[in-house]
Amino acid sequence: MIQYRCFRNTDPPHLVRLWHEAELGRGAAGGFSCDAFDGLVLSQPYFDPRGLIVALDEDRLVGFAHGGFGTTPQEDRLDRTNGVVCAVIVHPEYRRRGIGRELVTKVEQYLRQSGAEQIFAGPAYPRDPFYFGLYGGAEPCGFLKSDAAAEPFFTALGYEPVQHFAWMERNIAETSDPINLRVLAIRRMHQLEILDQPPEPTWWWITRLGRLDSLQFLLCPRKGGEWAAMLTVIGLDLYIAKWGVRAIGITGLEVREDLRGKRYGQALLIEVARRLRQELATHLEANVPMDNEACLATFRAAGFQQIDTGVVYQKRSA
Repeated sequence: MIQYRCFRNTDPPHLVRLWHEAELGRGAAGGFSCDAFDGLVLSQPYFDPRGLIVALDEDRLVGFAHGGFGTTPQEDRLDRTNGVVCAVIVHPEYRRRGIGRELVTKVEQYLRQSGAEQIFAGPAYPRDPFYFGLYGGAEPCGFLKSDAAAEPFFTALGYEPVQHFAWMERNIAETSDPINLRVLAIRRMHQLEILDQPPEPTWWWITRLGRLDSLQFLLCPRKGGEWAAMLTVIGLDLYIAKWGVRAIGITGLEVREDLRGKRYGQALLIEVARRLRQELATHLEANVPMDNEACLATFRAAGFQQIDTGVVYQKRSA
């Protein structure tokens, strides 16, 4: 008989083993250690053992689900009105027995008891407290369409899709950089500047990106002045064992408001690709909200192609 309980300190090796045995898709990192799981999940300052529910068959851990909360607009604390189911994993030998359903139900109970007024499934900013660096590539983007079981599972539990992300990829080892006269002019007048972190990193940034190998690239005028565009790159070394390539994630692409629509974003993406190619990176990954047509067009113009879709679900009101 399957038993359920909250997380205990002896669970991490069993959680990591389950992750690796669960036949997760391309969107999940692989081959990582307990230390990586601890650093990116269990060591978060807001980790609550009550929010990580495990399923046991006698002494064998065969499933777990994990819930948490998003952040406020100021990114200075948790917003406990917005709960999110961040992960649901059941061992292949134990699927279709109702274990996943029971795990999610117990996580929902925890979220509601902790103040959640809305419950989502699939972490994505600003509701991405856990698994940054372990699922979703460049950043969490809900649950992936390539996991064919996700949508029918959450639909049956009363969830509906509310947000979609395009997982974009570019092979910078085999493709030349797309170029045009406008981008060439921007490149002549601007240069890259690199920072270890934003000038004023928020608490939310520190808890997620601050735990990863990341750099911020700014496109700045050669003659001095305010930056024109910026983005953050993230090392995706935890995916090497599964993908077999050295990939870099891109997140937080931002163009100064008065320069939008003038190809500064494309110019920055191309310059960053050139720099990372010199560092022997072979692939770039990014997740773009599909309702942001301008951002999607910018990535396509820089040579990126969509390879998957991330979906965020929301629990329907009773």
